Amino acid sequence: MRLDDTAKFQPTAYRDLRSLGETYRDGQPVLLDLTDTSDADAKRFVDVSAGLVFHARGSMDKVSSRVFILTPPLKNPKQRDLG
Repeated sequence: MRLDDTAKFQPTAYRDLRSLGETYRDGQPVLLDLTDTSDADAKRFVDVSAGLVFHARGSMDKVSSRVFILTPPLKNPKQRDLG
């Protein structure tokens, strides 16, 4: 997997998470960028994303204080081609 295969999401409303969930469910890694999100919304988005990842048996890793990568199952981040 390459980083350019990763979908980037910067949700501004709760309804934006549906598209994120569908993309992740289809097996595409997702970069969740919450840098411009309020503290309350960021917590809510992280909680929903964590539930999605847990249910799918994927992984969620913190890239920075408000940026996360959601990796679907069978796509181990250690095996990623970061180039």
